[in-house]
Amino acid sequence: MGKFKPVSKRNGRDKGISVTIGVDGRMYLSSGFKKILNHDGKKNYYLFYDDSERRIGISKETPDSNVEAFSFSATGECKVVSFIEDCEIHMPGKPVLWLYEGNEKGIYAFYQQGRSHIALRQEKNGNLERLK
Repeated sequence: MGKFKPVSKRNGRDKGISVTIGVDGRMYLSSGFKKILNHDGKKNYYLFYDDSERRIGISKETPDSNVEAFSFSATGECKVVSFIEDCEIHMPGKPVLWLYEGNEKGIYAFYQQGRSHIALRQEKNGNLERLK
């Protein structure tokens, strides 16, 4: 049998730290996350993607000077279509919620809510290959 882990209730929308990527190709910062970032106007943030664990990251700075920052409006919205395409993030036709996981070296890490779906391809000989 599996092991159960306790899950605490999250009270109110403003206490949740998350980001949402909508079907319109825009990223929305939660009010709780905007408080952590001191987001009080139009600001630029750097976006990161962890391909192996399928996580996204957001930071105020990056060690690579060649990376261009994404511009977020005062309401915490940003068009991220190029980020979605470059990272090959699957959009299921509904908004995708990313929940806060922790801070890794100044990068706020988020994981996708829900179960991860694995796409497989079967060869003629019966071998299964995992697709991105």
